[in-house]
This record gives sequence, structure tokens and C-alpha cells, in this order.
Amino acid sequence: MDITTNGLTLRAKAGQTVTIDGQDTLPSTSSSTRGLITADDRQRVTLSGLTVKNSRRHGIYAGQASDLTIRNSEIAGSSDGGILIGDGSGARIECNRIHGNNSAAAGGDIGAAANEALTLFNFSDFTITNNDVYDNDEEGIDVKNGTRDGTITRNDVYRNNGPNIYVDGASDVKISANRIYDARGSSKAGIGLAVESGGTASNVDIYNNVIWGNPGGGVDFWIGSYSDVQVFFNTIYANGRAAIRVTSGSVSGSVARDNIAYENSLSSISGFTLQRNVTANPLFVDAASGDVRLRAGSPAIDAGSNAPATDFAGSARPVGRGPDIGAYESR
Repeated sequence: MDITTNGLTLRAKAGQTVTIDGQDTLPSTSSSTRGLITADDRQRVTLSGLTVKNSRRHGIYAGQASDLTIRNSEIAGSSDGGILIGDGSGARIECNRIHGNNSAAAGGDIGAAANEALTLFNFSDFTITNNDVYDNDEEGIDVKNGTRDGTITRNDVYRNNGPNIYVDGASDVKISANRIYDARGSSKAGIGLAVESGGTASNVDIYNNVIWGNPGGGVDFWIGSYSDVQVFFNTIYANGRAAIRVTSGSVSGSVARDNIAYENSLSSISGFTLQRNVTANPLFVDAASGDVRLRAGSPAIDAGSNAPATDFAGSARPVGRGPDIGAYESR
């Protein structure tokens, strides 16, 4: 379905389900149409309460679009990416389920599917909020190739053929209060940063996130150059490799501070200043059940400095003499 009108809202009626199913329909792999819903060159478009599934290309594709909202929708089963928005400005991606996409890459054929589960390409001014992004065969959330000026917050991003969140040549991005876990593949990290197409990217803030169970580590720098990356007040635990690591490329002028890094190593990292990180047992309430709030006596309590105004749960910081290190402020 090509959207040909600006200022258009497609919304399911309250209590009703609207399904757009690409099974046995266009776009085919030979079609020039790149999405089951295509909004190229459109402005002020809202898609709400839709199920978009089984596209033989992308689920939703919007090139050179602006002022676009996608909310309360399910995007699933696309052969290529679930959602791609590129070469424009102004997007709100809110409260969606994005899962089972990139099936062309199933079985480990990385690159066989075009783009990722949720991709922003050379895009500015965006919010990606309160989405569940899971079980996709490429990266989960990918902001890349000059994307800038946006936030990725309060999402659950898991079991993607990761990194679960990928920042590739993007700048001025804030990643906060996400749950990021169980990336697939031995090298896949919770959050990956790279500059695959050359140049340097900068000014990325990563804070208040809970990151665990990713085989490739918590926060991983893969290739290219980054500067001014701030990793602070995160709880990073039980990842297969280091809490933060630089595998290749270079990082400069960056800080990792006030993080809990437990059951994954955190040591000297080229280009990073390390401050007040807790690597001893932080005394989680019940890590086995996913409760990584702090118990009394934790070495992280009141030990931080210069914290965000709220914690992972949105509660005010600090309580007590100082802010608690990690994603949660104990009450």
C-alpha cells in the first residue's frame, strides 16, 4: 500500500483489529515498492493500531519522509526490515511490537535481509520509546549513517541477532532506561557502536540501562572512530564478554562512570576514563528473577556522583547521602 497523501492518519477503530498481510501479495522481491506500507516523500503521516505482517520486503518503508508517527502497532514476519525510515526528520516510534523480521537472514545468513528490525538511516529528530523489539534475524534497533539528535528510551530489546541496539555512524544520541538482553550469536553485544562507512561519530550518552546475558558483552565498539561517549549509571551484568570493550577502531575523550559491572569484566579501556564503577558483588535483590535493585549493604548505595535526575524506574535521584551507582536508586 503506497501512501500518496500528506497529513494522513491510518488508525484502527477502538476495539478493532486492522491487519495488512503481505502473504501472497505485493511487494515481491522483484518489485520497486520497498514496503508493505510505503510512505516515501510523505509528511505528517500517523500509523496507529495496525498489524503489518509477512511482507516480502519491509513492513513499513518511509524514505525522505518527515513528521512520521508509528504507534501501538505490530510489525512482524518481514523478509527484510520491519520498519525503515530514512533521509528526513521528525519521527516518533512508540509502543510497538517489532518481531520476527529479517527472515531472509534466518539461519545466520547475515546481510541477506536489507536493513534491520527498526532502522533509521540519515535521519534527525527522533524518539524510539516503549517498544518491544525481539526475535529478529538482524539487529534490533539500528540508528545509522548520519542519524542524529534523538533518543532511544524505555524499550525492551532482546533475542535479536544483535547487537540488540546498534549505533552505526550516528551522533547526538541518548540511550536510556532500556532493558537489553540475550542477543543471539557468540559475538553479539547488548549495545554496539561502529562507524562502518568511515568518518567519526560523537556525543552518545548511554545511561540508566539494564544490560545482561549478551554473549558479546555489554557495550561494544567494533570498527571506526567514536568520541565523547558517556556510559554512566548502567547495570551491566552476566554478559559473556567485558562490560565495555573496544574490539577494533578507536575511541577518544570518553567516560565510563558510576556503572555496576558485575560478572563481566571492566578494566582499562583505550580512550575511556573510568570512575566510580562497582565490580564487586552489588547485592542485587534477586538477579535470578531479574530483580537487580540493590539490597541494604550494597557497595553501590550512595556511592555515585552527578546522576541523572531519575533512575531506570523513573524515580527521583538521589535518596540518601548521594546517588546509587547503577540503573536503580534504592528507596
